[in-house]
Amino acid sequence: MIKGNSAGSQRGRAKLAAFHKAEKLEDNDTLEKVAKLENIEKKEKRKRYGIVIEESLLEKVRDAAWAERQSINEILVRGVRAELERMEAERGKPYDQRGGDLPPGRPMK
Repeated sequence: MIKGNSAGSQRGRAKLAAFHKAEKLEDNDTLEKVAKLENIEKKEKRKRYGIVIEESLLEKVRDAAWAERQSINEILVRGVRAELERMEAERGKPYDQRGGDLPPGRPMK
């Protein structure tokens, strides 16, 4: 019996879609192709997290998501990763793992 909505079949469809999308890229983009395929295979556990964002910025993100045919989440995750990489490069080393949960509410000063 074939299960159309099983996690395995969804991953398989996602891999196949990424592979076909990667095939359309030029040959000099081979590393990008491999990275995209590996990212699908090594999916890290995700966690839902709400944010508060200015309306104008959200509208820009929605416009970009529409134009690039990407999800808002994909754009935000890439942006957060890029900013963390920039901050760590500026700092000269990665951040240490925190010692516990952050307190709720406003940031610590």
